[in-house]
Amino acid sequence: WMEQASAVLGSMMQMRDARNYFNEPVDAEALELKDYHEVITKPMDLGTVAEQLQAGGYDGLRGFVADVRLVFENAMLYNPQKHAVHKAAQQLLERFNKKVKPLELSEIAANGGGHQEEEEEEESEPEERRTTRRSSRLHQEVNGRHTNGVHRDKGPRSPRKRQSRTSRSAGRGEESD
Repeated sequence: WMEQASAVLGSMMQMRDARNYFNEPVDAEALELKDYHEVITKPMDLGTVAEQLQAGGYDGLRGFVADVRLVFENAMLYNPQKHAVHKAAQQLLERFNKKVKPLELSEIAANGGGHQEEEEEEESEPEERRTTRRSSRLHQEVNGRHTNGVHRDKGPRSPRKRQSRTSRSAGRGEESD
């Protein structure tokens, strides 16, 4: 698995956005990101993952995959959704998940099916939704930044009521379909 993981990681690190944002640790001081280490409690970058992989620092594929995903999840957690770094992280995470999926499936098969139910459940869900769900879960876990619908600067958020197309049309005196 290490040789295949190294090939996947190498191809990811060659991508322009990875070279621009993710191959080296975030220098929070130089970038003046005062709250970076409060929000991101376990920083990770692709260069560190590559070093650990080469040094045999991973017991198996699962730890390697978790660290690569952490690189992108951290970026999506810290940066707003419309920010270039967030968008790049989301795209690279989706690419990584596609590239690593065959390795994960072969490991599951080699281990006799281990977490097959969880894998089957995730397979039925579109990749973008899984990525968003992971990112949302991370947002909720951060030290009070976004917890249970409460934003630390704005207080509780009130849910917006959704109005159906029919009720909007009816309210204007138009016929609904």
